[in-house]
Amino acid sequence: MNKLLFLAAGLSLTACHRAEDPTPTGANTFTCQIDGQSFSPYLAPLILTPRQALEAGRDGKGRFALTARTSLEKLSIVLVGVHGPGTYPLGSGAPYWQAPRHSYGAHTYAARQLSDGTSQPERNAYTDSLAVGAVQLTRYDTVANVAAGTFQYTAREAATGRLLRITDGKFDVKL
Repeated sequence: MNKLLFLAAGLSLTACHRAEDPTPTGANTFTCQIDGQSFSPYLAPLILTPRQALEAGRDGKGRFALTARTSLEKLSIVLVGVHGPGTYPLGSGAPYWQAPRHSYGAHTYAARQLSDGTSQPERNAYTDSLAVGAVQLTRYDTVANVAAGTFQYTAREAATGRLLRITDGKFDVKL
């Protein structure tokens, strides 16, 4: 009887510690930390809301774009020259909107009215020559339309120079 109990306990522990399948599936998941605070995309359901909380896409020119939103924040990553898995640096010496186009990360915090009656203006932060990072694409499958990977970067607020640290980023998205 003790052997049967021991065997059952061993099988239970093995089942609990079985590794998950690491193959990305396009499950539309996204998480990261922004200055140490958890960030996950979420928009409360509204009728006729034209935007999605998590969007990913690619074009025929080798660009990959990923956008995650909440009602107040938007985090964006745009990669140029993507043709498969690999490491893609974010940031360069020129602002992202100037030619030549390059990969970048961005963060926008929406303008809002504070409870004390004052307002907070929209704040935008971007990667640049000093605020850099990288995206590691672990899967970029244009047949299955799936992309997955990890990322981290620092973004500089345009108006104040304040740095935002975006860390522990992970995504698994349908394209």
